[in-house]
Amino acid sequence: MYNVPAMPILREDLLLALVITNVLLVLAVAVMALRLRRFERAMALTDVPSLDRALSEAKELRSAIQRRVDALERETGHLRRTLEGCVQHVGIVRYDAFKDMGGQMSFSMALLDGRQDGMVVSVLNGREEARIYAKPVKSGQSTHSLSEEERTALAQALGQ
Repeated sequence: MYNVPAMPILREDLLLALVITNVLLVLAVAVMALRLRRFERAMALTDVPSLDRALSEAKELRSAIQRRVDALERETGHLRRTLEGCVQHVGIVRYDAFKDMGGQMSFSMALLDGRQDGMVVSVLNGREEARIYAKPVKSGQSTHSLSEEERTALAQALGQ
């Protein structure tokens, strides 16, 4: 075995190494600061918004979209309620009400809304007169007696 004498580390050598390391670190920080300034100048010249501004604009846009969606949902609900009260189901039957009258000029028509409420209207046309009858319908049923043609028109409107 060889016996190598340990070289004593001199304080001056250690001090020199620390000074060189510190100088290199200062140079690295200076280079990074220079690059950061160049980057900031380049960003200022472009029309790219800052991240904070972009996030703020995105939040405002999201809020505006949410308000519009809420308004559309309210309008849609109002339209649904309105539509339920509109005529949605129609059934019509044409026939000859009188023996001396041809061409099926008479008819019975059922007009129902989304709740199956409405009326059955019958128009009986003769040579010299016309008669019109209207009978209410509630939940697909009439409290008045219906003729065969009126029942057929109501069944058509109910999809039967």
